[in-house]
Amino acid sequence: MVMPAWQLVVCGANHKTSELEEREPLQIGRDDLAEANAALGRMPDVMESLILSTCNRVEFYIVSQRSREPIDIIKDFYHQFKGVD
Repeated sequence: MVMPAWQLVVCGANHKTSELEEREPLQIGRDDLAEANAALGRMPDVMESLILSTCNRVEFYIVSQRSREPIDIIKDFYHQFKGVD
């Protein structure tokens, strides 16, 4: 069986999986959401993407090349978009 060259990834943080102090730096405000979605879509190896952000959660839906670890895409996004490591 041949594995596809892409992967669908869903990851995020919410009030059940993390404390408020851990989620606060990850939040993307309503005014920044369109720009954040565009920035994520321009990341290397990202084919399609969507960020969902509310007061209690932030979720990433990404279709990416299998050659890249999804968590590295998220880390790079936060580093470039928010200056957060």
